[in-house]
Amino acid sequence: MRKISGFGRAVFVVLVGAGLFAISPASAADNPSGYCPDATLASVMETYIALDEPNPNIPAGVAAIDSAAAQCKTDPYIQRLAAVLHVRLATGDDKVTARYEQAVKALDFAQAMRASMPASTGSTRRSLTIRGQQMVTNNDDANDVMGAAMEAVFDLEGLTYKPIPGHAPLAKGEKPGPCGPNDAVDVEHAYDYIEQVVDQPSAAFAVNFIERRVVACEAEIAKGTDRKMLALRAKINLYWAARNIDLPEAKAKLEKAKADSDRYVALNGGFSLDWSQNQDISLHQRMSQVK
Repeated sequence: MRKISGFGRAVFVVLVGAGLFAISPASAADNPSGYCPDATLASVMETYIALDEPNPNIPAGVAAIDSAAAQCKTDPYIQRLAAVLHVRLATGDDKVTARYEQAVKALDFAQAMRASMPASTGSTRRSLTIRGQQMVTNNDDANDVMGAAMEAVFDLEGLTYKPIPGHAPLAKGEKPGPCGPNDAVDVEHAYDYIEQVVDQPSAAFAVNFIERRVVACEAEIAKGTDRKMLALRAKINLYWAARNIDLPEAKAKLEKAKADSDRYVALNGGFSLDWSQNQDISLHQRMSQVK
């Protein structure tokens, strides 16, 4: 599991007292920025920290944070905390079915966080006062939060064999939807995950995700914008074929890797760190081993 800042007291040190789960009611509609008031965010942060205190009331705390996130759907700070919370719950000791549900919730909140973040590349920091203490929170690790939520879902799909729609095998002729502005980043998340668990059942769902995003982003790839997706898919197919060179599927995997390699090199104007000449040589060596 990738490391996410904001777990526990290392980031938010606050005094926790009775009645903490009574989060200040608010709506993003009350704030021109689309964010809920600072009092609501402060309450969510305090409640999150309280869940790490001795003998926490976990159901009440989770319900309070989920309720705030439902009210503040366009507040990326609250969506982030809800996503991180459910990633933690997905890796807990509950039954697999319950952990699966937590992982899916985590991904939903992470997607809402990302969708509500400002398009500006400026600071994402937000200052507020919690019980007399000046605190600063941010979404600088938004991509890591998304990656952790994706990994949690992949892990649980591998245990339940129950893919969410975006991780199911791509059916013949299926059009998997529009290319998102962060799809290239998410494909990298999936690739990194596959490298960690290549022989585990969960890797197949990450591969499915990559296949879907490559198809969805064809127009962007053709322009060269998201060409790295081709390099990552080529690496996956080459690695799989190298480990399973005697299986009938190896030839098709290698042919697909070669097509992606040739196209990537053409779009990129040569090799790169994403797809090197050595990797291309290795691909051709493996192709000579199959009939």
